[in-house]
Amino acid sequence: MSIGEEMTMQDVLNTKATFHNVRPGGPKDKRLRRVELMGENTPKPLHWMKVEQLTFDHVISEKVVKERMQQLADIGDIYRPVDCDTKEPVNFLLVGYFSQSNLLPAFRAYNNMELEGIQFSVTICKPWLIGLYPKGGVIPVGGS
Repeated sequence: MSIGEEMTMQDVLNTKATFHNVRPGGPKDKRLRRVELMGENTPKPLHWMKVEQLTFDHVISEKVVKERMQQLADIGDIYRPVDCDTKEPVNFLLVGYFSQSNLLPAFRAYNNMELEGIQFSVTICKPWLIGLYPKGGVIPVGGS
């Protein structure tokens, strides 16, 4: 992977393998951090899709949606955001693909999909939406 290219699942696994069994603060850790700062192994941004649950008989797990949506292309991340006010999970998942070229085929393939009797709607996210719903339910600035 070079600068400017999109990331793949293999790039993520290679980066994780690089830092495996490295003593924190040791000489190898410091060298790897310097290389990381040069940008070669910097994680590239994911391209996000919002998968909204339309019927509410029960909440579908992230694992079920990931298994279905990963049939088309590798998924970099998937999570269900948490509402900052109620601290409850929202009715949609955010699915991040490694490549922009996978978004339109995924949109066509998975829009109005049905899993375990639950209907889903799929939309391509604007970058600001990911900022509103950070992973881990972090409260945004100005939130309660």
